[in-house]
Amino acid sequence: MFYFLNSLLELNYNVHYISLNWKNNSSSKLLAEKNIYVHTEYPFSLEVFLKVNNYFKFVVMSRKDNFSQNYPIIRKYCPRAKIIYFTHDLEHLRINCKETKKIEISNILNANNSIIISSTEYDYLKSENLEHKISYYPISYEIPSLIEISLKKDIYFVGSLHKPNIEAIQWFIENVFPKLKNIILHV
Repeated sequence: MFYFLNSLLELNYNVHYISLNWKNNSSSKLLAEKNIYVHTEYPFSLEVFLKVNNYFKFVVMSRKDNFSQNYPIIRKYCPRAKIIYFTHDLEHLRINCKETKKIEISNILNANNSIIISSTEYDYLKSENLEHKISYYPISYEIPSLIEISLKKDIYFVGSLHKPNIEAIQWFIENVFPKLKNIILHV
């Protein structure tokens, strides 16, 4: 999400970040350093915030539960805003849950557009006849120096402590790492 927000800054958008837990944390500081307006001063609710600050033309929301809980509030106080749903991942494909699928598809249908970061998920949603509601935007990261990284003898995992990422690391350690250790001795 950070690099997506950074892309919006590069396109000269004024970007505001509203943490739904209303805490000023290390991410807030990092975003503020990038000239993103970080709102943590309203310790009440998104609804209280939007009653006073309802001027947004675009609203980007991520995570299925955040979207489904806050979509009605944003639609009520910013009725003309274009709402963009940043999926991160389609959880229902990973856990094979019909109720989760219903929530995620509903979010996609309610949003003006949904950003899909996986080509597999993008193709899946196209097969579900949702191509008119989705855009493919693969994750991108700035790497400060490929030379420095290439000289290292480490394995890098880029991601947050989001449950699917933790599961991916566990799977990697259990299924791939033992084989890698036999091939690459310094790992």
